[in-house]
Amino acid sequence: MMRAVLALMLGILLTAAGGCGGASFTRFVPPPTQSATLTASPSTLSFGSVKVGATSAPQSITLTATGGSVTVSSVAVQSPFQIAALAVPITVSSNQSITLRVTFTPTGSGSVTAQSGLSIASNASNSPEMISLSGAGTTSGGGGGSSACGGAPLAQTPSDVTSHLSEVGPGVTVTQVTNIQENWNTYADVPAYSALANVMTYNTYAFGPPNTVSTANLDGTGAQTISGSQQGKEGYVTIDGKFVYYQGQNPDQSGDIYAVPVSQAGTCQQIRLTNLSYSPTSGSPQTSLVISTSSIDPTTGKNVIAYAGDPLLHRTLDDGTALPTVTLSDTENANVFHRMRLNPKFSNVLWYKRDMPAPNPNGVAQAEIWVVNLNSPNTVYSLAGTTPVDHATWSPDGTQLGYHIGGVWYVANVLKSNGAFNLTGTSTFMSTKIGPPSGFVADANYCTWAPDGSVYLCTGGSVPGSPVYLMSLDGSQTKYLSSTDSTGTVDAGLPKARFLDMQHIMFSSDRGGTPQVYVISGFTTTFP
Repeated sequence: MMRAVLALMLGILLTAAGGCGGASFTRFVPPPTQSATLTASPSTLSFGSVKVGATSAPQSITLTATGGSVTVSSVAVQSPFQIAALAVPITVSSNQSITLRVTFTPTGSGSVTAQSGLSIASNASNSPEMISLSGAGTTSGGGGGSSACGGAPLAQTPSDVTSHLSEVGPGVTVTQVTNIQENWNTYADVPAYSALANVMTYNTYAFGPPNTVSTANLDGTGAQTISGSQQGKEGYVTIDGKFVYYQGQNPDQSGDIYAVPVSQAGTCQQIRLTNLSYSPTSGSPQTSLVISTSSIDPTTGKNVIAYAGDPLLHRTLDDGTALPTVTLSDTENANVFHRMRLNPKFSNVLWYKRDMPAPNPNGVAQAEIWVVNLNSPNTVYSLAGTTPVDHATWSPDGTQLGYHIGGVWYVANVLKSNGAFNLTGTSTFMSTKIGPPSGFVADANYCTWAPDGSVYLCTGGSVPGSPVYLMSLDGSQTKYLSSTDSTGTVDAGLPKARFLDMQHIMFSSDRGGTPQVYVISGFTTTFP
């Protein structure tokens, strides 16, 4: 009886702590379980330097129950740290895990350290579990108003175009952030924002040479070119925000992967990461290297990037260290790659698509999406069999893959929280049809998760204007944000909206005749 009273008092105290500038989610605390424990990994989170008012990329905390099931009854976080909403109480079965996502939004300059920044109350014997949180708010340098590295100024003039678009949601503002040359964002699920430098990146003159890679503040100001000329038409931000990387041109006109350490002070300098000297063969549909999003290598702590210029899979670390080349065992492995994405949390897991066999000058993809653990490349899994599926994207915690079939968004449970494949008895993945709801104005051609995993951002691809909207995780609710009024083919980065931070969304449109970059702000991610 005394233990129950003490546990109840603990829940009340945690609620009170969360109410003083923090956030908390509380329910009745069950009596402690003597043998069960709840362990948080990692036990500390550091968010580095983030510009005042900006929101960092989310970081994950994994809670694992051992010795029996554990019921989490309260989660409290101290401001200016935030946690994605969690429905409590929630029971974690023995030897199973759940994931919490934490972000940092500094309200002033200087370091912030909270030794008990995140408190988890439960009926485990070691309750409460405390996680230390730290970060620094800054108005210059690594989290400043412009990229930490200095490039060549680019005379873009941002302008408010909210009233010029055919339809914009209540309270939403749309800014055209580019207006000279041709500009576009790479792809819906490709990171385009560095929280360390507080800049977005986009491609300039991507539909005709010379291609360059540019950065700008989230309002479009401070635009600059950070790469040399004749670069590839895609640009990626590493998952830790330290680098922008892309295919660059070597002196002999061949291609390799280059990176710019965008969060470092000084002049922006290109680093050559690979020595492939890629040149497409005659008649190949693969006119440039296929490059993946990055993940963190658990051994070195460096970014790992996968890429291909042939049917083999290559990888490199962000310091140029080459990892072993991999031959994959899918039934289409004589064909070149069409697209690939490393898992954001487990760098050994990759999804990919192949191109149709040669001769195939148009780069038409095969139907299958394959998923593989690169530590065991002789076993690969098809996400949905021979059903044609497209536009896959990983969830922020790395456990799910969203994908598109016929205008509808689906989600497959691909990995367990420990990174093991979450297979059914027939070596397939359990998938759920999500949405959008029947009768909604747009389909779900391209969807991605918000950085905190709380909502989907979708771009309708088969209706005029390709609208941008939010959709709840169960697909039952939508919120229209803006039309894009794009008139050209939905290709490359057109419009393919994606989140920058939680307050800004990027898309591209050729509504004025040439592709330009736009940023949506002023929205909320709650429904309605």
